[in-house]
Amino acid sequence: MLQELITSKTRIQLLFMFFLNKENITYLRELAHVLNESTNSIRQELTKLEDLQLLVSFKLGNKKFYRANVTHTFFPDIRNMLLKEIGFDSIKSLLYRDVLGLSEIFVIGSYAQGINSNIIDLVLIGQQLDNNQISNVIREIELKVKKKIRFLILRNNEFNKFFGHSKMFKI
Repeated sequence: MLQELITSKTRIQLLFMFFLNKENITYLRELAHVLNESTNSIRQELTKLEDLQLLVSFKLGNKKFYRANVTHTFFPDIRNMLLKEIGFDSIKSLLYRDVLGLSEIFVIGSYAQGINSNIIDLVLIGQQLDNNQISNVIREIELKVKKKIRFLILRNNEFNKFFGHSKMFKI
């Protein structure tokens, strides 16, 4: 649906990059490399998004860095729209509803970096989580969101040891 609403493929990729994980900060050439798009098309879209004040930029050395403007009125709405497009709303509601002892869900991997992918990587945090129960719920979710889901189960006290400084966000 998002592709019909926003016709620019590059703009959609940039929205994913900056609005899924609000901590993402990057510059033009890195975006061109990661998104496999021309610097010119990315520059044009960055300018449009910055003119709309959806992105803010700052210079560091000779590079201009961009990040989402989290204070923009539409930031939460755009982010929620992207999360729903991927299916994170379904993932969150089904996991919390059906998995006993689940305390937190974190997204890692491609989506945490802001890259739309066919695979969703999750870290599930809780005490005494049942792997079989989670696998059954994940299969149900995969059918609903039409994406492969990989998951890692950690206890509450193990999370920081494994993912202390990694790119991720909580759903």
